[in-house]
Formats: sequence, C-alpha cells, structure tokens
Amino acid sequence: MARVDIAFMQARCRAMGLPTPEAEYVFHPVRQWRFDWAWPELKVALEQEGVTYTKGDYRVGGRHASRRGFEADIEKYAEAFTLGWRVLRMLPKHIESGQALIYLEPVLLGRVR
Repeated sequence: MARVDIAFMQARCRAMGLPTPEAEYVFHPVRQWRFDWAWPELKVALEQEGVTYTKGDYRVGGRHASRRGFEADIEKYAEAFTLGWRVLRMLPKHIESGQALIYLEPVLLGRVR
C-alpha cells in the first residue's frame, strides 16, 4: 500500500477539527531522523509502518526488510522517547480509514484519556 500523502492527511485533520501536521519533520538535532507526520508544538508524531500481511504471515517492505533497518527504527523511536515525543505507529490502512486520527484526537485536542 502506498504512503499516504500530506494533502490527504491535512484535509482529514481539518475535516475532524484537528491541527494539521507537518510532513517529514526532522525531530533529532544530530541524526536528522524524520517523522512521517508531526505536530511539533505537541511533540506528537505519526509514523506509517511498511508492514504488509500475506496468507496469515507478515513481511516488512522497504528498508525495514533488513535486520539493520528494524534495529535502526528501534533506535529512532527510543531517541524520540528520550526527547519527549509520543509516537503512534500505524499501518497504511489505519491512516487511510481515519482510525489513526481517532487514536490521536484526544492527544491533539488536549483531552488525553
């Protein structure tokens, strides 16, 4: 499944009354790591993961297909955590359906459950 584009994400956020995110936001001062979408003023990010499912099993696409890619992601998310970021990792289907924004809504609007 293709990566959801920023215009789609921003339109979906506006329709839900949510603040709009920045795309490909560089969050780390040294490593230059990026989040797919970020709300920097809230330190909230949404990452679209590249996992695909086939016949009850899963495989990881793109750079995530390697052990090194997976390990790099673990390091990236750990560094984000130490910098105070909340990162929601979702599949493309959750982003396209709006489910990801339903999860993010209370956080983005300051009504954390």
